[in-house]
Amino acid sequence: MVKVVFHWAVETQHLYLGLADAATIPLLLTLIGLFGLVVMPLNNGLSRAIEYQADEYALQSTHMIEPFKSAMTRLANQNLADLEPSPVIEFLFYSHPSMGKRLRHADEFVRRENGGRP
Repeated sequence: MVKVVFHWAVETQHLYLGLADAATIPLLLTLIGLFGLVVMPLNNGLSRAIEYQADEYALQSTHMIEPFKSAMTRLANQNLADLEPSPVIEFLFYSHPSMGKRLRHADEFVRRENGGRP
């Protein structure tokens, strides 16, 4: 009797018959989620680099440092943004540089343009 039950359990209890089987949906969703967790920090890092270049271009094109800083500060206040998030949180989840980094970037731009003077 035990042999018959064991045989039934092994032969009939399977995860899926093939990739076209509906039972594979949880497996596929899990794999897609894991892939997203791996790719998301890479994608966000690329996006942060592009946003940094966009900020640099905006500062070089307009030379309007104070309005830039004012806009970033208002945007941070409006969105209740964390000016200095944890580096790990920023690496994993932020698609834009933190507001603190953007404001420091504007200050560094001023120093570069003024030959090292603030």
